[in-house]
Amino acid sequence: MDLSVLKQISQIQVQIIRYEEPIILVLGNFGNVGNILIFGRRDLRKNVCSWYFICLSLSHLILLDLVCLSRIIITSTGDNVFQYISSLCKFRAYGFELSFNLARYFLCLVSIDRWMITSSSARLRQQSSIRLSQWLIITGVIFWAIFSMHAPIGYQPTALDCTAPLGSNYAFFVSIESIVISMGTMVIISVFSVLTVFNLHSRVNRQIHPTATNISIHIETQQTIMPNAQTAQQLFKRNMQLHSSYLHWSRKHSEKSVS
Repeated sequence: MDLSVLKQISQIQVQIIRYEEPIILVLGNFGNVGNILIFGRRDLRKNVCSWYFICLSLSHLILLDLVCLSRIIITSTGDNVFQYISSLCKFRAYGFELSFNLARYFLCLVSIDRWMITSSSARLRQQSSIRLSQWLIITGVIFWAIFSMHAPIGYQPTALDCTAPLGSNYAFFVSIESIVISMGTMVIISVFSVLTVFNLHSRVNRQIHPTATNISIHIETQQTIMPNAQTAQQLFKRNMQLHSSYLHWSRKHSEKSVS
């Protein structure tokens, strides 16, 4: 490909980043801060899922500000400091790796929690608690903070950008890691979303269609009520007959007394 064409493509990319990234940065920060304010309300903090959404929004804030802001600075100044300042390169690589993994982790927790809370098992629903969510958040942050330490070790400033050295074993590891974590996140979210829909569908069916036990109880109740109703009807007829006999006797007695 001609160098002039490559140069034009590069200029188009720079222009897109220059005008697109600020909009993404502003809208992304506004949306995530709004999520934190909404889910951080006192009445919503009792919900386990609210804590996961707050942590998810914080992860997205870090991810947006690291990636978008760095691109805006590079395109505005024309100087990519991440190509020759190793500390900035490693800091951005670690922040990107950590925030990206945490975002996917909290998305998985949201899907699993929705499945648990819609389950028909009371024991499983009880597992969705604030205490468990706090434990999962703390342990998850610690785990991914330690796991992401490979980024500042492996990423190096190069002539292109701050990336893993091309053709190295670490570059191969980063590719495999990205594929495995992305596919695993997608599978977990898909599976538990389907299970959640199944739980909701089963709950609706149980509310609409009576179970066999309820039907048998209803039949037994009707069988018990029917004889009682027949007995009451017979007693009512007998009382009416006695009442009419009494009226007939009293009428005759009054006629005799008058005569």
